[in-house]
Amino acid sequence: MYLLLCPQGHTIQVSTASAGNEVQCPECGVAVQVPKLGDLRRLPQVADISWASTKAESGFGARLIFGILLLVAIVTGAISAYGGMRWYSLPVPYTSDDHIRMGREAIADRSPAELIADWQQYESMSLSERSPFPYQQIQNLRDHWKRVCFIPLGFSLACIVLGLIALAVGRKSSPSADT
Repeated sequence: MYLLLCPQGHTIQVSTASAGNEVQCPECGVAVQVPKLGDLRRLPQVADISWASTKAESGFGARLIFGILLLVAIVTGAISAYGGMRWYSLPVPYTSDDHIRMGREAIADRSPAELIADWQQYESMSLSERSPFPYQQIQNLRDHWKRVCFIPLGFSLACIVLGLIALAVGRKSSPSADT
């Protein structure tokens, strides 16, 4: 199928079978002469025009929103990567169960006099010196960097999704290329 223009500017779809004949414009009723087959094949085809008319372009606002959200996604992604490297680089501390097991092993090897001396030393320490234990401090730091890794990562992914939605909405609301 080929597209032929009537004198009023309307498009008429014609086939090669109607080459050399007259057709009526379905919109205005004017009779239009269809060119001979050689000239008809030089006209645009329906498939070419329908693709061009359905091609949508995003509006400036949608592209601007997408660009800003993409920039925010890149920055938050970099923050997430930094947090992930810090989280990964910290040593994995032993657990509270390990600490209790090691304490029980230490107690088993000590004499009653040594245990009383250890208890007196422990009681003389202030509350801030007793808690948290070093392995708990490392775990708290690891938890902090884990949050620094995953919260910006989620924010970055949300920005990318919102940017793509902005482009899609901008594309749907923009006029087609041939109007």
